[in-house]
Amino acid sequence: MSKQKQQGTKLETYVARMLNGERIAEGGSKDKGDVKFKWNGLDFYVECKARQSLNVTRELAKSISKSKSGLTALVWKRLVQTGKNKRQPDGVPIIVCLTLDTFIDIVDGKIDNDFYSDPFWKELPGSKK
Repeated sequence: MSKQKQQGTKLETYVARMLNGERIAEGGSKDKGDVKFKWNGLDFYVECKARQSLNVTRELAKSISKSKSGLTALVWKRLVQTGKNKRQPDGVPIIVCLTLDTFIDIVDGKIDNDFYSDPFWKELPGSKK
């Protein structure tokens, strides 16, 4: 496996673990992305890129088209050449790109969500009203 492929696989594995999701095997025409996780009971897809430069708007559009879902994000780890055959992160280590509509859906998902608006610590065991 090439070094670039290894770095991509490592990023996909990291993202899947952070999101409590799963890596998706490359599936040709059925390929929906690199990682899938559940958000509010819905499938959310993530395309991961580990490279030096990236047209994020084009790659995000391609990722949405590929997943056929608005619930799609692009994760980019910018790697720059630092020496002979060595690529390291530069600037912000990893960024996430979403459409504005998806970002608003995520923010709105916190509003009126029982988990956020009525926290479990509101009533402690043994407390009386």
